[in-house]
Formats: sequence, C-alpha cells, structure tokens
Amino acid sequence: LGKEVLLRAPKLEDAEAITEALQDQSIFTYMCNIPNPYTLEDALVYIEFSNAVQKNGKICNFAICIENKPCGMSGLTFPNGKDAEYGYWLNIQYRNQGIVSEATKRIINHGFTVLNLDSVTIRILDGNLPSVQIMKKLCIPQLKTVKEEEFYRNRKWDVIYFKITKDNF
Repeated sequence: LGKEVLLRAPKLEDAEAITEALQDQSIFTYMCNIPNPYTLEDALVYIEFSNAVQKNGKICNFAICIENKPCGMSGLTFPNGKDAEYGYWLNIQYRNQGIVSEATKRIINHGFTVLNLDSVTIRILDGNLPSVQIMKKLCIPQLKTVKEEEFYRNRKWDVIYFKITKDNF
C-alpha cells in the first residue's frame, strides 16, 4: 500500500479538503447523491449532518485520510437494522493504490465486530468496473444485477449488488 490509511469521523476543519477532492468530476460519473458542483457550504452541511446522524445510529461515515487529509469518504447506512449498505468515493489522484480496498476491509470489519451487523450490501452502477474489481478482489460475492433500477444523469442504470455476511467475512 505504501501510504497509511486513516479512517475517522469527518471534522468541520475537513470541509476545504473534502470540497477540493470533490472538484474531481470523475467522482460524479457513478455517484448519484452528491451535489455537483460541490461547494464549501455543501461540505459543511454534510459534515454536520453526518456527525448528527452518526450519533443516532442511522449512519456511520468515515473520512478516508492520507497524512490526516481527507481524500475520500466511506460509510455504512442502516436501512434494515442489522443489515447495512456500504458506499465510498475517492479522489482520482489516490486511486489504484489499494486505499479503497484497505478502507473497505476495515469498515466492513468494523460493521461486523463493533456494530454487530449481519450483512453488508454494496450497490454499484453498471459500468463502474473499478468498484466491481475491488469487490471481487475482496471476495465479496456478487448477489444480483437489477436492470434499469437507478435513474441518474437522464438515463436508467443497471445496478450490480454485492453482499457479504458476517458468516462469510
């Protein structure tokens, strides 16, 4: 890996780094729920929201940091109690270095060991081959593909589902 990956709760002082990272337009190719263009105000609202909902147990977000500077975000949401959904984004200059693989392993492990989850599901828009490759590298089983499930950027996307359970982690 070469660089130490630090996962921590996002802080208000991270807003500028998160805003800077989200100027990378390639992130928006497959991320449906991030405002574009992304502003400093968006980052501040996101950080405050993330920390508030983390306290009530509905979400568990982590800043993915290299040298304590956020270069991406990753987290778990809990739509069904003991089952979570996992998602992430990473700035282009940090890709292909094993950072997301390391973050994903650690966050899923956190989900099973600390949060006592039963399963974690990952939804990937069709065409996002790097994310599919990461899930396969981590041996997370592909569950199904749902045709035209997500409407984003004026088109319907197929969604590929991966799911791992506590028993097969």
